[in-house]
Amino acid sequence: MNYIKEYIIQSILCASNNLRLSSEKIEIVTLLRQYLEKEDDIALILFIMKQKTELAKFSLKLDALLKYISSDRIDYLKVSDTFKEHCHFITKELGSLLDILSSSSIKVLLESVTEKKILFLQKRQNGKDDLSRNEKNDSKTKSENLNEVEETKEEFSFEDYEKKILKPIKKFDDFLNKLPTLNYTEKDINEVTDFVKLNADLSVNLGFDIIGEMHHTLFKALKLIHDRKIAATKETIESMRACLIVIVVVVRRKDVDISKYLKKAEVFGRSLSKNTKELS
Repeated sequence: MNYIKEYIIQSILCASNNLRLSSEKIEIVTLLRQYLEKEDDIALILFIMKQKTELAKFSLKLDALLKYISSDRIDYLKVSDTFKEHCHFITKELGSLLDILSSSSIKVLLESVTEKKILFLQKRQNGKDDLSRNEKNDSKTKSENLNEVEETKEEFSFEDYEKKILKPIKKFDDFLNKLPTLNYTEKDINEVTDFVKLNADLSVNLGFDIIGEMHHTLFKALKLIHDRKIAATKETIESMRACLIVIVVVVRRKDVDISKYLKKAEVFGRSLSKNTKELS
């Protein structure tokens, strides 16, 4: 038995018992339970679920449980009490989730999660297959090919993806301080813009839509500011930092309510798109 997965599922069922559920809401819980029972990599599933607006808050709560039950420092004498606390911890978000979903909409959402998972695994497997083929290559370019494939493998490793996204965040945040004064070089802006675009494309290709969207918004903002088409006002910088906050919280799987930051970032992104169309 996968005790980690079982802990998550039992917590959901326990939390549902704290709610007054209609027959349709009971069906939604059942569909969610059945879906999770069939999945082996719960960490990956929760990470993808957090990219779905409807599932994001609840998935963050479940991820906090996952971190606990996956820990090497579990106090087994207190597991029962902790489990009860966790049931209470996720009850409110489960109730909110059930209020906005129907049995048909949860099926569509879970199918899209599966599609994203398959896409991610296929890309990761392609990286491994490429490495295997290159190991048999005795040509003079063997080392170059292997280096290229190693980069591909890193790109599709779940853990390395997280590191790739998080590593430049502090540098980007520091760069935001320079934007209002335009105290940066051409090299500075190009370097920052390049990694933002790369991480945007990587996230979208792997199906991590929210992270990709936040990076694309930052990319557009940087280009417009550098081209003097929008000003780096206090509001603009705060909106760009809202994008960063969403990225960090989602990638690090923190139990934080990011709804206000997500809304601010999305409104900012739409304004940039409108601005771009007007100027084109």
